[in-house]
This record gives sequence, C-alpha cells and structure tokens, in this order.
Amino acid sequence: MIAYLTAIATLVGVRALVTLGLNVQWGMTGLVNLGAVAFFAIGAYTSALLAVGGVSLVFAWPAAVGLATAAGAGLAMVALRLREDYLAIVTLGFGEVLRLFLLNETWLTRGANGVTAIPRPLHARFSGHYDLFYFVLVLVVVALVYAILERLRRSPFGRVLRAIREDEIVAAVAGKPVFRFKVQAFALGAGISPTSSRTCSCPRRACSSGSPSSSGAAATTVARFSARWCSSVFSKAVDSPRT
Repeated sequence: MIAYLTAIATLVGVRALVTLGLNVQWGMTGLVNLGAVAFFAIGAYTSALLAVGGVSLVFAWPAAVGLATAAGAGLAMVALRLREDYLAIVTLGFGEVLRLFLLNETWLTRGANGVTAIPRPLHARFSGHYDLFYFVLVLVVVALVYAILERLRRSPFGRVLRAIREDEIVAAVAGKPVFRFKVQAFALGAGISPTSSRTCSCPRRACSSGSPSSSGAAATTVARFSARWCSSVFSKAVDSPRT
C-alpha cells in the first residue's frame, strides 16, 4: 500500500512540473497551449533514448531540456502570430502529430511499447528504498522549479509577461517587444516539461531489464489522454457564447 501511494505521489509531482511549465505560458503570458504534453514527450524520449544508448544523466537531461526548448521556440515563432483560438488549434495539432509520430516510428521510439531498460539514476546507492528516494527527488525538483518561477514572476520579466497577458497592445505601446517576450515565455514553459519527463522516465519497476513499462509508453498514454481532454475542453470553449 505504501509503495502504491508513493508511486501515485511521484506521478502527481511529475504532472505538477508539467503544470508549472504550462502556467508560464498560459497563466503568466496568456498563451493558450493545448500541446504541453508534446514537449513532455520530447523530453521523455530524448532522455530515455540517450540513457539507453549509454549517455550519462548529466548530459541526457540537459539535452532533453534543450531539445524541448528549441522545439517550443520554433513552434512559437510560427504559431504566436495567430489569434488565440487558432493558436490553441495549432498547439493541439502539434501534440497530436507528435503522438502519431511516436506511435508509428518504431525504428526510433519502439512504438506503443516504449523505450525499455532505462538505467535508474543513483540506483546503486538507494537500491533498498529507491521508490522513496525517487519521490523525494521529484519533490526537490518541484520545489526548486517553483521557487525559480516564483522569483521570475516577481522580476521585471514576469511583470512584462503579465502586462502582455492583460493587454499586449498597451505593452507594445509602452515599448516592450511583445513577440520576443512571447517566444521566450513559450520556450521557457516548453523547457520546464522535460524536467518532469526525466524524473518520469524511471518509475518503480519500469527500468528493470525487459520490463514493458517505460517513459515512452507513459508519455504516449499521457499524450493520448491529454489530446482528447484538451480537444473536448477547446470545443466547449468555442461553442460557449462569449459575453
């Protein structure tokens, strides 16, 4: 029972990190992003494939963050010129296209089975209570990311993002490069998601050799569920009358 609750709490912490990244985009800047899970998947597969290939965590984790940040910046430079509703459609479509790519390109992603036998970080030192160690690791990462983002929110950069959220025309008149700040906020939010993807890449019993569970399967499942959920939320938002 304790092991089950620990595993659930660990997954809650992982989802909290994804939410923190989305909060930078949607909560602070007002950018509707229905494809946040896509950047989570990019980080999960990048770190998992590198780890399986023998790359150390010291390099796999930054590589995952860097790739997701670059993907977020690239998508932002194309999509942020659209209005709010169309931006939501583009981000949702990006997440769905990536999901189909991950499922069908089995030569790279192993398809629906995901990446197996992912090495556990620091497993030799905490082999007796590794699930508890991983839970504490996730909590530390969540607390660290939250503290950094809270400090960022109170900084001049955060105040500019909130100004853009309230009225980007007023922010532009005040001399702020609105588009550049939007791209930076979107890339920052996208870069936070891989932080959670690496902590999710080795859940309990999922990294043992030959195990069918993996970060890839987890990311694909989350992507499928999130795409359907976001689609339903967006359709309701479009159909509802505006006041």
